[in-house]
Amino acid sequence: MRKFNHQKALEALLILRGETGISVNDIYKITKINDIEYSFYLLNLIEKSLNDSSLFLKYNPAKKRYFLALPNEYYSFLSEKDLIKSPLSKSVLATLACIIIELEEGVVTVEKLKQLRGKMVINHLKSLENEGLITISEENILPTDKLLTKININQVIKGIKEI
Repeated sequence: MRKFNHQKALEALLILRGETGISVNDIYKITKINDIEYSFYLLNLIEKSLNDSSLFLKYNPAKKRYFLALPNEYYSFLSEKDLIKSPLSKSVLATLACIIIELEEGVVTVEKLKQLRGKMVINHLKSLENEGLITISEENILPTDKLLTKININQVIKGIKEI
């Protein structure tokens, strides 16, 4: 089994959730470590990885959530390139976030997602498969290169540098 990278999982979730962002409780769920210092350590690593870019990690105290932010002049460029916004519905994005989080176990199954998200998850999986983000093989859900590229924070940084 490959080692699960908490920082990469959080970066992926930050990108997938967009303006909704993530809370410290989300970090606890992803890492399965209920430690505020470790959560802040991971957030600090993400901030440091963004140092040479226009992206920055921002905290919304009213909602108690962290999210990726960028100067307004970059927003339209990234939206056009589909690097921040997603054409997928919120429920499909939530399913995709579950898939990414469940990758810690190594294998994500359709049955496991049905337990987490309900029977409607089948429609979400079809949408994700049609978008080329996942493949389903023998009831196992596998991320595609397109998904891994899409959720890679370095790809977002590269897009900004091209401006």
